[in-house]
Amino acid sequence: MRNNTTIGGLLESTLKIDVSYYDEKHRKLLTEGEYPKAAVDRMNHIVNHGLTISGAEFLLYYFFHYRKISPDDYKSRSDIIELSKELSGVLRNVLSTTNGSIHTKNTNTNLSTEMAEHIGESIGMLVTASIYNLIEVDWEIIPVKKTKDFDFKYAYTNHASILLETKGSQTQDNLKKSPSISQLKKDIIEKKDVIRQPNAADHFHGTITAIDCNPQRNIKCWLLDPPSKKSDKDIFKAKLLTRFSNITSFLSIISPKSRLIEALSLRESIIKTSENMQKINRRDLTDKNGNIYNHNTTKSPFFHHKTYITDKELDGGGIFLEESRGHFIFLGAKKTLIRLVEDQDFEEINNYKFDQFKKNIEITWHIDQSIKRERNIARKYRSDNIKLIGQIYSSASGFMVGYFRAD
Repeated sequence: MRNNTTIGGLLESTLKIDVSYYDEKHRKLLTEGEYPKAAVDRMNHIVNHGLTISGAEFLLYYFFHYRKISPDDYKSRSDIIELSKELSGVLRNVLSTTNGSIHTKNTNTNLSTEMAEHIGESIGMLVTASIYNLIEVDWEIIPVKKTKDFDFKYAYTNHASILLETKGSQTQDNLKKSPSISQLKKDIIEKKDVIRQPNAADHFHGTITAIDCNPQRNIKCWLLDPPSKKSDKDIFKAKLLTRFSNITSFLSIISPKSRLIEALSLRESIIKTSENMQKINRRDLTDKNGNIYNHNTTKSPFFHHKTYITDKELDGGGIFLEESRGHFIFLGAKKTLIRLVEDQDFEEINNYKFDQFKKNIEITWHIDQSIKRERNIARKYRSDNIKLIGQIYSSASGFMVGYFRAD
C-alpha cells in the first residue's frame, strides 16, 4: 500500500480540488466580463466538475515556485533537499493526502500561516493554469519583498497577461466562508483596488484555498475578482522572457555550471533589451566571450555527467538528490526540452506544451567521479552502481521529477 506520508506517496497520488465562485457577484464578473470565451468555458467546467491534478503537479509547483519566491534561500541542491525534508515532515505530522485530496490530519492540527499560504499559492496557480491552459514555466513570481505585502503572480497566454493573487487558510469546515476566508477576500479586493492602474494586466484573478481536517471533503478553492483594463505589454516578449527565466532556473539546479545555463542567461539579457526580436530569433547561443555553444551532438552536452534515461517515453536526464538514507529525489529534463532551448526558435519556445504522464521505472544509478567528489554517496552504499526503484513524473513543461528508493 502506498505511503501517503512521504514525498514518494505524494508523487504517486491523485488530488481532487473543489472549485467555486466566491459568490454570485464574482461569478458574473468572471463569466460575463471581458474574459476569453475558452477560459470562461473551462472555468465553468472546473466549477461544475472540480479539478483533478496529480500529486506530482502539486509538488512541482510547490518546489519550483517556492524557489522563485525566495531565490536567495534556495540556490543550491542542498537547499532543495532541505525543502523536501521540510515538506516530508509536514506530510508526516500535519497534512494528509489520503482519500484523494489534501487535508489536515485532525482537528488539533495547526497549519502554519506560511504553509497555508504556500499550499494556497500552489492550488491557486494550478486552478488558474487549468483555466488558461498554462504550464509551469508561464508564471512570473513577484517576490513579496519587492511589493511590500503584495504577493502576485503574472502569467502569459499567447494573447493576454494575467495577474493572480493567491491566499490560503485553515478552516474548520471549508464548505463555509469563515471570518478568516471573508477577511482574505477583503484583502484581495482592497489590494487590487490599490494597484488597479492602466496596463497592469489584461485579466485579474484572485483565489482563496481553504483546508480543513475532514477526509471526506476535498480541498476548496474560491474564485473571485473583477475584470481589469487592457495591457499594452508586448505579450510575446513577456511570455518568452518568463519561459526563459523559469527554464533556466530549473535547469540550473540540475547543472549549475553548464555552459548552456551561461548561454541562456546571456540570451535572456539580450532579449530584454532587444527592439527587434527577429534579429536574434534562431541565432546560435554564445557565451560571454562570443564563443558559440555547440550542441550538434547525439546527446546534448548539458547531460554530461548526468544520469540519462533511455526509456522510450522518458528520454532525458538529470540528477539524484539523497533526501534520506536509501531515498532519492530525481530532478531532470526531457531531451526535447533541451533541444528546444538550444535551437532558439522563439515561436517554438513560446508554444510548446508536452504531454504529462507518470511512469514506474527501475534505474541503475552509476556514480561517476564527479559525484564521488561532490558527495559521499558511493562510500555510503559501498558501490559505484545503485539499483533504484521509483516513479518519474514528466511535466507539460518538460521537467521530470521522481522519487526512488534503493533496492
